[in-house]
Amino acid sequence: MFDERQVRHGFNGRFQTLFQDFFFNWVFSSEMSDQEIMDRYFTPDFSAHIDGVDLNKEQFQSRVGRMRREAIVERQEFIEMMEQGDRLFTMHSVQGKSLTSGQPFETRAIALFVFKGDKIETGYLNSATKGAPEDADIASRS
Repeated sequence: MFDERQVRHGFNGRFQTLFQDFFFNWVFSSEMSDQEIMDRYFTPDFSAHIDGVDLNKEQFQSRVGRMRREAIVERQEFIEMMEQGDRLFTMHSVQGKSLTSGQPFETRAIALFVFKGDKIETGYLNSATKGAPEDADIASRS
């Protein structure tokens, strides 16, 4: 399922694999719709706190769709991942081109996810983006 645009460094834990599958389907694959991604990877009561903004599941789905429409992700790398119990911590970077500004961008993110069963129930993420000023929020637009 993973391809050369995604680098995987032996992160093979249960939640590590689920998160990597989600990320691949979100940014590289067009086989799943935004709704299918949300249904497959997130609980019905999912919530997130991303770059200082609280999002419910509907708002996060809007973010998933917007990122898919406004950015071409060329490379993604999982720098570090750790899981314990129902929690997954990840540091990752995303590089690509913004279709809004037409400029390249690079986002580095740190995140904590809480799982319920095999789905993400809560997410906390902070990111920093290098690129055009209008793309500073590319990782958190909704």
